[in-house]
Amino acid sequence: MINQRPKNKRFTHISTALNTTLEPFRSRYSRGNFQEIWASWEAAVGPEIAKNAKPTAFRDGCLLVSVSCSVWMQHLQFLKSDITERINTTYGSPIIRDIRLRMGQQ
Repeated sequence: MINQRPKNKRFTHISTALNTTLEPFRSRYSRGNFQEIWASWEAAVGPEIAKNAKPTAFRDGCLLVSVSCSVWMQHLQFLKSDITERINTTYGSPIIRDIRLRMGQQ
């Protein structure tokens, strides 16, 4: 006989299921921070940078940012400390210690 799902069981949104499942594997330093960084990225760096660079990962105080081309990578290399300060100010605490840049899809 086929196992049937209980009739009154409600569906769970996939983001809730993934967050619950992955919670034990997350770093204690990155819990919840990436969503806030992603949401405040354009406000922190401005629209021109946001078009050419996107945060792709965050772990243990290090933010990985994908950039559109080598020119933007060079430009952002000089702005790393300013961006770090702006994001930390926007977030309200020093969550970012370093930014690493890579060429890649955004």
